[in-house]
Amino acid sequence: MLLDFFSWPQPRLFFEQYALEEIEPFTFLFFLPGEVVEFRWDGHTRHLKNLPPGQAHFWCSATLYPPPMQERRERVFRDWLAKQNQERPRLASQIFTLHLTGSVGDPENDYVMNRAGRVCTVSVTQIVLQNGRVRMRYTDLLDAKQDRKRMRLLTG
Repeated sequence: MLLDFFSWPQPRLFFEQYALEEIEPFTFLFFLPGEVVEFRWDGHTRHLKNLPPGQAHFWCSATLYPPPMQERRERVFRDWLAKQNQERPRLASQIFTLHLTGSVGDPENDYVMNRAGRVCTVSVTQIVLQNGRVRMRYTDLLDAKQDRKRMRLLTG
């Protein structure tokens, strides 16, 4: 589906017309200058929402976490965010650390979750866009490997 997205002339047409039958629920984020678009498929209905680009947003899997646990995980994020130094370069690193350490007090629902080894978080990836540059940071939690890449943003 993601590769198909790039062949469509307009993102909104893709969101409105792409055949989603037999595709599992997902959330797709699309960034335009000054705009953040959330396209969510719940398995039955398409949901398209514009989000304020200058604010923090939180997502977690609707298929892995019931609504009360989604709210609890977001509360951990909001409480953590309220205590942070808001300097952008440092904040990205702090958010990556939160992804690795965020806890709701239950390993089966923590940010790095482990459900008796059957279902667990296997990696954390962060992409930061700043001043026309893209930085990607990846941690493989199974093999304890890390990788970092820097790229120039291509515009066309």
